[in-house]
Amino acid sequence: MRGNITIKVLEAIGDLTLGIADVFAVFSTARYGASRSELFRNLSKREQDRARKEYERRVYVQYYNLLYKLKRDGLTKEKEHKGAKRLILTQGGKDKLLLLKEKVRTALPENSYTREDADTITIVSFDVPEKEKRKRNWLRGALRTVGFHMVQKSFWMGKVKVPKQFLENLRELKLLNCVEIFSVDKSGSLKHLI
Repeated sequence: MRGNITIKVLEAIGDLTLGIADVFAVFSTARYGASRSELFRNLSKREQDRARKEYERRVYVQYYNLLYKLKRDGLTKEKEHKGAKRLILTQGGKDKLLLLKEKVRTALPENSYTREDADTITIVSFDVPEKEKRKRNWLRGALRTVGFHMVQKSFWMGKVKVPKQFLENLRELKLLNCVEIFSVDKSGSLKHLI
């Protein structure tokens, strides 16, 4: 888009102007006879300082934007206490905090396992109760990520190793009693499925 290109050109010119100003400042404040490497070190230090200040500015803006949003949504309010303004949680803020804590507590592990091939066929069979539907859906996604293929909705197989982290996650989710994992050395009639 034409507007985006204009923005990028103006930003580049702005950055270039700052770069020239930095170079001038480094040269004008350098000691007489400073080496080229010393000048570049000073220039690099100025660039790092500017990057740090820009990062701090962005964090500051994000922090105050968050405070504004919390206040706007009625989750916090200002209250004066001994001559100083303080933020306190409203009842809505307390309710939201409890909701978020519960969401974190019941969050399912991320399906970020690495696939590792194996020489033998591994079969995973599970029977997760209907009341644990979220966990059952998580389990299917995790098996897919690891590299298993669905034979039936609760019967999966593949020539992959089962990651230790996957087993640990099953334990944390209290699903070990619902899952059976088998290793098959001879494929027999299963050969056509792999």
